[in-house]
Amino acid sequence: MGLLARWLRNDRTPRFRSGERTSATDRERLETIRAAIRGVIDAIDREEAGLRRRVDEAGARAASIADTVTDGYLHREPAEEARLVEAEAQLIGACRRLDDLKVQRHFFENSIDHFRDRQAPWPSQPVDPRLSTPLRPELGRA
Repeated sequence: MGLLARWLRNDRTPRFRSGERTSATDRERLETIRAAIRGVIDAIDREEAGLRRRVDEAGARAASIADTVTDGYLHREPAEEARLVEAEAQLIGACRRLDDLKVQRHFFENSIDHFRDRQAPWPSQPVDPRLSTPLRPELGRA
């Protein structure tokens, strides 16, 4: 019922949200959280795919540098050795980042599982108007 109609009828009874509206709002909030987490997981997947592609390319370049040496490791040119050392350092850093991404993805997957198929994690409880606190049977109040 509209506010104007209530005013015209001199209806001064306070109106509060319906249970359906409260539930819908809670569901929307939870879906917003789930959507944000899905966005984070998608970003992690994109970063991981790009990083894996670059790791594969860097590994192939390092292998080609190592394969160009005919006399083995003892007679490698200093410039080639420097490129191999740099490639190795980059590969190690990239592998660490891939491990970090795996941990992050696991964390966010667990987070989205926490919010999946849930109603509000704070179920409404009846309130004792004399106490202005929720009724808590486990505390002995009724």
